[in-house]
Amino acid sequence: MKTLKSLAFTLLIIFISSCSNNDDNNNMEDPTNETPDNNGNNFTIEKIAVPSELTLQSVDFFENQKGFIASGKAYPAPESEILRSLDGGKTWTKVYANNTFYINKIHIKSENKIYAVTNNGTIVISNNGGNTWTLNETFKNRGYYMTDIYFTDENNAYIVGQRGSNTKGFILKTENNGNSWSDLEASNNNPNLDYTEMLTNNILRTITYYPPTDALIFGGGIWSEGKISIKNNNFWDVTNSVIPTKIMDLSIKDGLLVAGGNNGQTNSTSERGGLCSYDTNSGVWSSIDYNATNKIVSVEMKENTIVIAGRNKSNNLSDGEFLSYSKDEGQNWNRIPHEYVTAEWNDVFAISQTEFLVIGYNGLLIKLTIN
Repeated sequence: MKTLKSLAFTLLIIFISSCSNNDDNNNMEDPTNETPDNNGNNFTIEKIAVPSELTLQSVDFFENQKGFIASGKAYPAPESEILRSLDGGKTWTKVYANNTFYINKIHIKSENKIYAVTNNGTIVISNNGGNTWTLNETFKNRGYYMTDIYFTDENNAYIVGQRGSNTKGFILKTENNGNSWSDLEASNNNPNLDYTEMLTNNILRTITYYPPTDALIFGGGIWSEGKISIKNNNFWDVTNSVIPTKIMDLSIKDGLLVAGGNNGQTNSTSERGGLCSYDTNSGVWSSIDYNATNKIVSVEMKENTIVIAGRNKSNNLSDGEFLSYSKDEGQNWNRIPHEYVTAEWNDVFAISQTEFLVIGYNGLLIKLTIN
C-alpha cells in the first residue's frame, strides 16, 4: 500500500464506534426543562417541527443561518425531500421532492450552491440557494451508492461510497466546480497510486478536510474493520482501526480528528462499540472509555464539545435513543436522557459550542443546548 511520505501535521484520531439497537407546522415547541446529567451539567432539548414525515438523513448550514435537511426513505419505494431554513433552523419549508431515489448526504458549497448525493448515483444540485434544483445523472444506475460529498475549494470536490454489491469503495473527483466528475480508480495513470488496493474492503462512508495541511480524510472500512484514509501531497496513508467496526462519521478541529462508527449488527449480544485514539506521529492506538457500547452514526465537534448520536441496544425500548456528549474533547462523557426512544439519529450539526441540531426518524429534529 502506498503511504504518505510524512504527515505535515500532528493529528490525533479518536475513533468512536458503538452499537445499540409531526408535525407539519413550522414552530419551535417549548423547550424541556433544564435537566442535569450524572455529572451535574445542564442541557435542554427543544423539538422543532418540520414539514416532512420522512426520516431526516443529513443536515448542513451556511454561516449558521441558511440550512438544508435531506430526508427520505428506501422502502417500500425510494423517496426524498429537501427542507430549507433561513433563520438558523427555527422554521423550515420544503423546497424539493423526488420519488426515484433517496438522498444520503447534503453539502452546502456556498450560499447559493448546494449539492446532495443519492443511493442510485444521481447528484442533486441547486445554483440559486435552493429555489430550483437540477439532476446530474452521469452515474445513475451504474452501481454508485453515494454516501458523502465534500468541496475542498472552489473547484475541487470528492464523492465517496460503495461500488456495486461488493465490499469495495469508490472516489469520484471534480476539478471544475462539479461540471464533470471522474472515477479516480478508473482514470488513474499514476503508478505510485494503487486505488484498487486502497478501495478493496474499504467502503468509504464519510469525508472531512483539514485546510492548514491540505489533508483530505476519508472514513470507512467494512463492518468488522474500520479504516482511515488520509491524502496529503498526492500520497495516501490507509490505517486500520483497532476497533472492529466501520467508520461512519468524522469531525476535525485543530488537528484533532474524531471518528465514530458501528459494526452493523442489530442483536443486543453482538452489537459492539468502542472508543480509541490514534496518534500518527507515534503510530500508537489507545483505547478510551466513553461509558457506552452503543452504535454511533454521527459525530460533531465544536471547540471542546463533542456530541455523538446513534442507536439504543436493540432490546432497549425504554431509554431515549443513544445521545451523548463530552465537554473536554472526549475525556469524560455524559449520556443525555430524553423522551425519544425510537429516534434513529442520523446526523448532528453544531450551531455553536453549546447548541446542536440532531435529526432522525419520522421528521424528528431537536435542538440540544448544553450549558
